Amino acid sequence: MWTTLDRLVNVVFLILALSMLSVLYIDADERKDFKLFEKKLEIFQAESRKVIENNTLYLEGRVNTLASNQDTYQLSSSRRLDVLESRIKMMENQNKDLIRQNKVLTYNNNINTVGK
Repeated sequence: MWTTLDRLVNVVFLILALSMLSVLYIDADERKDFKLFEKKLEIFQAESRKVIENNTLYLEGRVNTLASNQDTYQLSSSRRLDVLESRIKMMENQNKDLIRQNKVLTYNNNINTVGK
C-alpha cells in the first residue's frame, strides 16, 4: 500500500512538474512574441515618423514656393500700379496744360477779334 501511495505522489509531482514546465514554456513563448511585437511596433513608428517628416518637408517647400510666387506677383503688380498711376498723373498734367493753353489761345483770340 505504501508503494502505491508513493507512486501516486510521484505521479502527482510529475504532473505538477509537467504543468509548471508547460506554463513556463507558454510564458517564455508569450514574452518572445511580445518582444517581437515591440520590435515591429518600433519599426512601424520609425517608418511613420520618416513618412510624416518627408511629407512635412514637401509641404513646407510647396508653401514656400507659393509664398515666393505670391510675393513676386504682388511686387510686379505694385510696380505696374505705380507705373499706371504715374502715367495717369502725367496725362492729367498734360490735360491741365492743354486746358490752360486753350484758355490762353481763346483769350488771345478774343482780344484779337475785339481789337479789330
